[in-house]
Amino acid sequence: MKKVFLLAAVAFATSANAQLIQIDATAQGLNPDDKDTPVELAEGTVLGTNDAIDVAVAFKDNYKIVDNKAGGYNQIIFDGNVAVTKNGLQGQTNPKDADGNGPALTPKQPISGAYTLVTAKADGYVYVGAKLSSNKSYVIFEEGASIGYKFALELDAASEQIGGNTLMTGELTDEAAAAPINWLVRIVTGNAEATTEGNGLGILAFPVYKDCKYLVGASGSKITQCSFYYKADDSAKIELADEKAEKASKVIYEGSADPSGIANVASTAKAENARMFNLAGQEVGKNFKGIVVVNGKKFMNK
Repeated sequence: MKKVFLLAAVAFATSANAQLIQIDATAQGLNPDDKDTPVELAEGTVLGTNDAIDVAVAFKDNYKIVDNKAGGYNQIIFDGNVAVTKNGLQGQTNPKDADGNGPALTPKQPISGAYTLVTAKADGYVYVGAKLSSNKSYVIFEEGASIGYKFALELDAASEQIGGNTLMTGELTDEAAAAPINWLVRIVTGNAEATTEGNGLGILAFPVYKDCKYLVGASGSKITQCSFYYKADDSAKIELADEKAEKASKVIYEGSADPSGIANVASTAKAENARMFNLAGQEVGKNFKGIVVVNGKKFMNK
């Protein structure tokens, strides 16, 4: 598998293999006292960086400053490291692919709109902290191909249908990601007709590989990110909290250190004499660098 944002924000190094990027729209010139006035950010505008990932604006768009507080929570805590929801960024243009469609329909990689570019400088896992909606399709692209991801969010208590429930351990396989991407609530319930107006704080989680680029966003709408967290494996403990402690904190995600299932092809003996294909289905040689498919499985060929 394969998958950037603005830093004058704060980048925290919690250890050699876990780092938090706090998105701060004020660092891009947005005024928290004038939230209705957008600011144009150019393609490639840096939103955050640390030893493992770079985060940037994927395509030129107008952005507004937003407070992603939801359900009474205004903090996302990654392994004890606090990211606040205040002064997040939200693009103003729905993303479109080359055919003018939302990226969940085909899905094809977008070429415009509110999408975020993540460039990996190390193998590991990325967790995107954001205000999410159960009525949206979130689509992540790795080097042009849509990939599966995990998500977890605590819905606002105001939701009548899934009030206060945690949509947890929802996951799209790579195979499922090759088809139109469902709303989160439909992934969780398995019901193609399911609908709710639930919004809440949560995360999108996906593996990343060194030197690969990832596009992260929503289809037919805009994503409202406030933080990015990198860890060398999927063992993060993520909880929501209220700054004033008026609500008890709540764990929404606990991963494990199990490998993601994609190995380095160079260390896989059985792949040495097998045919290799890139993600477009084209056969490639042993000198090809990047994600390859060997015997129906994905590997990172370095």
